[in-house]
Amino acid sequence: MLDAVIFEGYDDKANVLGVKGLGELGICGAGAAIGNAVFNATGVRVPDFPVTLEKLLPALPKQGSTSISPKRWSETLSRLIVRRAS
Repeated sequence: MLDAVIFEGYDDKANVLGVKGLGELGICGAGAAIGNAVFNATGVRVPDFPVTLEKLLPALPKQGSTSISPKRWSETLSRLIVRRAS
């Protein structure tokens, strides 16, 4: 069970409305999940954000060493990014 506790007094860390936000906590894991999804799909770990094609494509295996070419990866990832953005 979760109990809410209200503390009386002034909090100098609160915003102009006198409250603190918790909304950002729900999205904290989203960046890591996207990074792991890219790694699972490509085998390439991009160590810093944002994950872009410019960072991802040079690290992909060379053509002939895998069943899919970097150009096809680029086209597939571009379609996924556009689909997610809409």
